[in-house]
Amino acid sequence: MPFHVVVLSRPQIAAGALRFQDQLRDALMQRAVELGLPVAAMRTAGYGGKLDVPSKTVEIYALNQFPLEQFQPVADQFGKDASTILFFNDAAREACEMYGIQLNYVKQIPDSELPPNIGVFLSMEHYGGTAS
Repeated sequence: MPFHVVVLSRPQIAAGALRFQDQLRDALMQRAVELGLPVAAMRTAGYGGKLDVPSKTVEIYALNQFPLEQFQPVADQFGKDASTILFFNDAAREACEMYGIQLNYVKQIPDSELPPNIGVFLSMEHYGGTAS
């Protein structure tokens, strides 16, 4: 599975570039609530079955800045101004695009090229439309 790389500089972060995380989280939670309302209504009306709601796991990883000797070589690949480096899976990129979150993806890499010193930045389920 490919990962899509977003590189942010310190000035971009200071200007609020990481606010996309709140926007994405809120949109994913709102979608889950929207799906939960019809499900709850059907259950109170006597529906005992299950809805087939497709979902994908949205995963965004961040390159850990410490230890510095592991961060620096990866950061150098993306330019001297790289301060925060994020890796979006396909579901994360699709969700951002779906909800109008504009990001600059600088590169696509296979999961085998993810650096070892990454941590989870965001991990949530994204529920699609109700299957018929």
